[in-house]
Amino acid sequence: DLELSELAERLQGTVSDGVRVVAVVGDPGTGKTALLRALADQHGSTMWARATVWESELPGGVLAQLLQDEVPDDPVDAAAHLVDRLRHPEPTLLIVDDAQHTDTESFQAISTLVRHQRELSVLVVLAAAVPPSWVLDIAAETLALAGLSERGVAALAAARGRTLHPSVVGALTQHTAGSPRDVLALLDEVPDSVWSQPDAVLPAPPHIRARTRERLAQCTPGGRALVEAVAVLGDAGTLADASALSGLRDPLPELDSATAAGLLIAATPFEPRMRDPLTRVAVIDLMGVQATAHAHRRAADIVTDPVERLGHLVAATPTPDSTLADEVARLAHDRGTEGAWAQAATLFRDAARLTDDPIKHDERLTRSVDALIAAGDCVAAAAKVPAVESLRETPLRNAVLAYLAILRGRATEAEVRLGRAWDIVNPERDPDIAALVAQRYVLHSLIRGHGDELITWADRALSLADNASPAGIESAAIRGLGLLA
Repeated sequence: DLELSELAERLQGTVSDGVRVVAVVGDPGTGKTALLRALADQHGSTMWARATVWESELPGGVLAQLLQDEVPDDPVDAAAHLVDRLRHPEPTLLIVDDAQHTDTESFQAISTLVRHQRELSVLVVLAAAVPPSWVLDIAAETLALAGLSERGVAALAAARGRTLHPSVVGALTQHTAGSPRDVLALLDEVPDSVWSQPDAVLPAPPHIRARTRERLAQCTPGGRALVEAVAVLGDAGTLADASALSGLRDPLPELDSATAAGLLIAATPFEPRMRDPLTRVAVIDLMGVQATAHAHRRAADIVTDPVERLGHLVAATPTPDSTLADEVARLAHDRGTEGAWAQAATLFRDAARLTDDPIKHDERLTRSVDALIAAGDCVAAAAKVPAVESLRETPLRNAVLAYLAILRGRATEAEVRLGRAWDIVNPERDPDIAALVAQRYVLHSLIRGHGDELITWADRALSLADNASPAGIESAAIRGLGLLA
């Protein structure tokens, strides 16, 4: 809508300012053609052409589309013929889609029009993914089409008959970088049962998988192995790690092969990255589940970062594993103590998946939601509320749900849940959980401006919690505000 209004404003500006040229730039699938058709629908006087690669050598091919008539052989006569058709009292749109494929005679005529007929009330709009030099030479300005926002993706999904949870909208937007074509392809392909899962793993759209399969076939065997290694390692992987994982002694020739195929790009001269996130997903899809799991197991022996190492082990483990689950949960606790709540949330979620003990599973799932709230991701946390509410009642469960209620401004719900949590917690047996409940009371009192209650609960939390724990640190920090009140 913003770009459409900007182009309409520029069209009206040609009445006083004369001919103007705008280049509309965006990757394939970002909606350039849809934008131009909407613009043309709003304004009656429009000349439209869509250049194609197989007509790029046809003299005057684009011009013939614009004029819907025969084109003089002489370029000057062709330009004059175009000018005659554009002499209207009202503003006129001249649109060339996929302008990078325009034939020489046609772009010469358009260039002549722009340079020698500046008084005409004409807006020339040239759309291209990668504008050729002649477009950049004559375009006074460039309008870049980025991906849709979450709001735009939600509207696109609604137009397709799907109502998605905000957390799913966010995941879809990030997954596709907001590309309308990719969003629509996934909305059509992925079943409803997947869209209802907040942590759903989304595939690559079919056209991305097909493109990736073709490009992998263009690589050398070593180049393909390097691409697969980079995909498994992710953005944190180095060329050394990717070489070790793919078994390459000299990765540079294979890096050239993968780069030439359009699968890898160089973040720095020797640090390859996937071309884009969807290409990475497509590569992993094409590898298959067994090969991907095997690669993750080998990657866990290569990387040194503990979070990455456990992430690879989790990705390679499809069934519960209590030993691995305990290790992941310990690291989640450590990351939470350090304040890395987003990492803690992911680790607790992974630990829950690998846990077969129902009591430990519920606790770890609940703590993953608590960490999401602490990380500020209340939308994702709210998406998991039904799952947490379905668990057996515990002080931790009530404290977490109260935490979310506090941050969502639901004071009555928070009061009820905190009261229930404090009633059933045993401070002697579970001092850490009791301290957590007391610390949530501190937040609740702060929001309501009850200084005396805040101090009471802060002192209670400090008497129960380790001073270095999150509950202890936060209660001590907030206690001063209670004193001030």
